[in-house]
Amino acid sequence: MPNIKKLEAEYLLTEEQLLKMGGLGFSLNDRRDRATAILNVDKKVVTEKIMRLISIIVFEVFYFKELGNESAIEILNRRTRDEMK
Repeated sequence: MPNIKKLEAEYLLTEEQLLKMGGLGFSLNDRRDRATAILNVDKKVVTEKIMRLISIIVFEVFYFKELGNESAIEILNRRTRDEMK
């Protein structure tokens, strides 16, 4: 999830919400501007896991708030993620 600092600056993401995301397996990079979760699951269940994670973020972390275009969730496969490093 990019643009974490922008979400915090616009009061759309609080420290409490960041803690909840940490509980879901997200970690912040060194600049604290991107939250990443790595799902090491079988290809057969990856879609189910991603949909569950997105649902929890929308309904429990952001409490049904209108999210608009403030941020995005990027879903990368292992090869793409490794190329970004």
